[in-house]
Amino acid sequence: MDLTPNKALDSTGFCASIMPLGLSVIMVSPPVSQSLAHIARAMNRFAGMISILTVGTLLAADWPKGAAKKHAYLEVVIANATSQDVDETGVYFDKHRCTAGIVGAGVSAGHLGWQQLITTNAVVRWRDAQGARKEQAVTVVGVHDPKVDGALTFTIGVTNVTVEFKKIDRR
Repeated sequence: MDLTPNKALDSTGFCASIMPLGLSVIMVSPPVSQSLAHIARAMNRFAGMISILTVGTLLAADWPKGAAKKHAYLEVVIANATSQDVDETGVYFDKHRCTAGIVGAGVSAGHLGWQQLITTNAVVRWRDAQGARKEQAVTVVGVHDPKVDGALTFTIGVTNVTVEFKKIDRR
């Protein structure tokens, strides 16, 4: 979706900035328009961010309150996208942990048929090749659908951890 504002001048010379989906309309008079144009652009960016957050909230509305204690078949996978091996890897859903030990460079490991609860946030922990312990919290709300069979993959990168969910057809 394109969130750049559409601008048009009406017959009075006013500049109207209209965001898609009617999120904001800003009127700026011609003499002040150049001095306040940056403010209008900032307000439109803010409205765009609010709309993205709203859409994210609506997508997450299907997530159960709190942890998903009952969910469809799930594979929890830890992937290593770095150029070196990592060890002591694990994904922690509150008190429940899914560990994979050593995960080689470019390799993934995980748990098939995860039956423990899935929390809205997970903490991924690992130790890099230099022995430094690292961890990063990631959200699974809006990524994982507890009603759909699939694989929840946590990818350890050089600078961050990403999470993605892929549907699995088990028929």
